[in-house]
Amino acid sequence: MKNDVLIFLGTFDKMDASMEEKTDFIIGQNEIYLEYKSMGEVFDYRKLPYNDPVRLKSFISEKIKESKPKWIVGEESSATILMDMKIPGRIMVNPKVSFEDLNNIPDHIRESTFGFFDKYHEKDYERFLSVYPNSAWYPETSIDLIDVKSLINTIINSNEEL
Repeated sequence: MKNDVLIFLGTFDKMDASMEEKTDFIIGQNEIYLEYKSMGEVFDYRKLPYNDPVRLKSFISEKIKESKPKWIVGEESSATILMDMKIPGRIMVNPKVSFEDLNNIPDHIRESTFGFFDKYHEKDYERFLSVYPNSAWYPETSIDLIDVKSLINTIINSNEEL
C-alpha cells in the first residue's frame, strides 16, 4: 500500500509569523510525518515548495504523474490544489473550495473523493457537500491529518479497488 499513497501536507504561508508559530508548524508537520510515513510517501515542509502556489501545484502534479498512486491525501494548501485536479482517489483536509472546482465532475470521481473540514472551513464544506457526498464537518474543533488518520486509513483500506 505504501507506494500507492501520496500524502501532501500543508505549507506555511504566513509571512509575518513569529518564531513560536514557525516552531509550532514544524513540530506539527513532524508529528504528522511520523504518523503517516508507514501509510505512504509523505511530502512535508522539507520537500514542498512554499509561498509559491504555482510551484506547489507543479510539484504535486509531477509527483502524481511519476507515482500514479491509487490515493492522494492533501492538507490545507495542498488539498486546495487537489481540488482543482479532477482525479479519483482524493482525500482532502480543509481545502479551500471554489465554485469553479465543482463543475463537470464525473460520478466515479465524485464517489472516490473525500473531504474533511473543521470549524474554520464551514463555507468550503458547504460548497464541497453540494457535489461530493463523502464529506464531514467538525463544527466544534480544528482538525488536521492526525485527527482523521483512522478515517483515512479505513477509506484507503476499504476502497483498494479504485
